[in-house]
Amino acid sequence: MKTLKFTKLFLYLAFITSSLVSCVKSDLPSTSNSSLIDVMGQERAYISFLGPVNDTTNNLYVILQGVKYELTNNYGTFLQSGSEIRVSFYSNSNSGISQGVYTYADSLKIAPFTFNNAMLSLGGGFIIINKGTITVNTSSSGYDIIFKCGLSDGESFTANYFGNLSPIDLNKN
Repeated sequence: MKTLKFTKLFLYLAFITSSLVSCVKSDLPSTSNSSLIDVMGQERAYISFLGPVNDTTNNLYVILQGVKYELTNNYGTFLQSGSEIRVSFYSNSNSGISQGVYTYADSLKIAPFTFNNAMLSLGGGFIIINKGTITVNTSSSGYDIIFKCGLSDGESFTANYFGNLSPIDLNKN
C-alpha cells in the first residue's frame, strides 16, 4: 500500500516538474514568417473597426491571444507565453492596420500611426502599456506585428505576432 502511494506521489511530482520546464531567451520567436504557438497550441487574433476619430484617423482595436513575449525587469529577462495583448491602433485606413511604425500617444495626441488603450495580461490581470513602438508589416501572408514597449510598472517587453487578424464586431451590445 505504501509503495502504491509513493508511486502515485512520484508520478505526480514528475508531471509537475516536467510542466515547469523553463524557457531560454533563444526560444523567443523571431520576426520571421513563422506563426507563434502558445502553450495551448492555438494563437488567436482579432481586429475590430471602432470607427473614425477624426477626418484622417480611424480606430482599429486588436486583440492578440496566446502570444509569446519577453519581459524585462530588475531581475532579468524572462520569456512568457499564453498572454493576451490588447491595443487601439490609429490608422489612416478603415480596412486594416496600415504598414508602418506606431508610437504611443496619450488620448490628446491621437493621429495616424499612434496607439494607446493598450494592455498586456500579466498575473491574472492587465497592466497598461504606456510607451514604446509597435511596427506593423503587411504581406499577402498576413501581419507581422512587433512590439517594443514599456509598461506602467517600469518593466519593458518585446513581442512578435505573425498571422492574420479575424474580424470581430465590438460595437455590438
